[in-house]
Amino acid sequence: MAHSSVTGAVPAAWPAPDPRLRPIFHVPADGSGGYVGDANGMLYRRHPWNASTGAPGLFHLFWQAFLPPDGTAGLFWSHAVSSDYVFWASLPNPSIGPGAESGGAAQLADGDVVAVFNRIGGGGHWAARPLAPRSDPLLTNWSMTAKVPGIAGTDLNGGFRDGSGDGTWKIAADIPVGTAVDFAEIGLFSSNDSMVSFTEQGLLHTYTWRRCVDLPSQCGFHTSPCDPGLFRLPGTDVWVVYGMQKTCADSGREFYALGRYDAGRFTLLDPTSDMGNNLFDGGEGYAHMNVLDPRGGGVGRMLWTGAVIEGDRDPSDPAAGFPLKWTGARGWFGVLSLPRVLTLGNYTLDDGSADVFLETPPLPELRALRQARGSVNVSVDLEAGGEAHPLELRGRSIEIDAAFDLAATSAAGWDLGLQILWSDEDEELTRVGIRDGRRMDGIDLWDEVNGDRSVSNASSPASCAASCAADAGCGAWTHTALPSGGWCRLKSTAQRSLLVVGGSGGCFLPSHGNWSNATSVSGFKQQASTRFAQLYIERTKSWVKPTTCGKQRDCTYGRFGYAQMLRIRRDDPDLRLQVWADRSIVEVFGQSGRAAVTARVYPTLSTSSRVGIFSRTAGRASVGAWLLRRANVSAEHVLRSAALM
Repeated sequence: MAHSSVTGAVPAAWPAPDPRLRPIFHVPADGSGGYVGDANGMLYRRHPWNASTGAPGLFHLFWQAFLPPDGTAGLFWSHAVSSDYVFWASLPNPSIGPGAESGGAAQLADGDVVAVFNRIGGGGHWAARPLAPRSDPLLTNWSMTAKVPGIAGTDLNGGFRDGSGDGTWKIAADIPVGTAVDFAEIGLFSSNDSMVSFTEQGLLHTYTWRRCVDLPSQCGFHTSPCDPGLFRLPGTDVWVVYGMQKTCADSGREFYALGRYDAGRFTLLDPTSDMGNNLFDGGEGYAHMNVLDPRGGGVGRMLWTGAVIEGDRDPSDPAAGFPLKWTGARGWFGVLSLPRVLTLGNYTLDDGSADVFLETPPLPELRALRQARGSVNVSVDLEAGGEAHPLELRGRSIEIDAAFDLAATSAAGWDLGLQILWSDEDEELTRVGIRDGRRMDGIDLWDEVNGDRSVSNASSPASCAASCAADAGCGAWTHTALPSGGWCRLKSTAQRSLLVVGGSGGCFLPSHGNWSNATSVSGFKQQASTRFAQLYIERTKSWVKPTTCGKQRDCTYGRFGYAQMLRIRRDDPDLRLQVWADRSIVEVFGQSGRAAVTARVYPTLSTSSRVGIFSRTAGRASVGAWLLRRANVSAEHVLRSAALM
């Protein structure tokens, strides 16, 4: 989270976030004052420090936290450890700071560990090292060591080896263009094995958002990817460059590009697929980071975790400065997402072209969170109409895995899913589901990389859809109603479009920079091999009693939905929807991670714990649901689990 300054005194007593909204099976946020920011410093380290490949190890995860250890505002890295990336022990705060902002960590050849980060007020990048790396597997105590020269910009990822065998560490970081940080590119920097200084190796990748070009003047964020990174997908020769587009609402979205990497150069796999149209998650996401999980031998797995900031903040919120803009947070302000395993999806479209993208299935080991008591496993006959059928289980921290018969998706306008955090009075509820992609009301399609195939006047969504059907090269359409008629925009590469839900804030509002008070309807042209649908989270009734908003909070803001395009293959046996709800965060996965959507919700009624299943068309579904336990454990538990005690 690149900010220009940190000022302001911290009150003697921090305002306590609402305990009913604090997640219990996400990474604990003990001591973070209600604020959890960027994921940083992710690391898997075997112990003893010089052990063989099969030795046990621990995951280390840091995140930015505002802590007042001496009564003065300061940004620190909080620290948690885990043996399985499911159960975590929070270590004493703070671990690294003050002023520790974006950065990563790596284990050196001699067994030492070094974290390199941008230091607010420190005049550049600094390093921190654990005081006892050989005798303390928890890496409990750290020391800020020295400035690390040679890295431009502010945001950067952790050091990594690029497989070239040149003995150097690489770091991806933003490079200011000219004298302003308002515009930046992603550069590559290299260092010898000590990581005490770096040299610029050259430009890695560049992408500038064409929307939200007014963000720098509004809130100081540049229009090129923030918090960038680079890694190789295990078992492939495909590399991923990623970076976040920020908004003024203390939120953002994480984008990626797939390509080949050689000698410091990154080349796109497909010029129609770049950071402007590839989202990790169709919902809320902020400053993610990756770590290689080497357990089990082989090439390992790449795990992905990020921050999910309280995403219902009005961009015009007058609160300014740190930490004042977080003291009015209605829920636990930030939380780290559940871990996801990054894999490569590679399908063939009807025209023979390749459809290559990232799949983000949830970590399978999360099933260990299921409680022995408190579960249901049922088959349900779905009645048409869309009314939710209650399940015999209630919970605010719950996992649901539903498999729908594809017969329920045969009729036009199908819409099916789950109703969670649902009150007895039906006042409060959150809907998550999958909808027909042939017509999507309230959705605008964006594709910055490829633009529009054509733009024309159209009187109605139906006439726009007909224009797409008559055009052999059209894959999708968006109709926008205007005071003077309608606007029809056709897309060629349908699967590259972002789904933007009407009412969403900041730069993702469909009307941003073009028109005001506009309503859009969109649709995908379906293929013989692949159907395109909409995975969504609907928040219009997610909370009804905004008693904790504060005088500077607009409690109507944030009720817009989130959505992402979902690929349904013709040979899929069913339609699978996986949901994790944890009090104030909901994470939804379609078709085992082909699409994902994450959002924050703030249910306030005491009865908002019901779970239901619904469908607009008749069909059948199999549903498993489990109450989930807390993920926070003691450090001794983590050491025992890793056989280090």
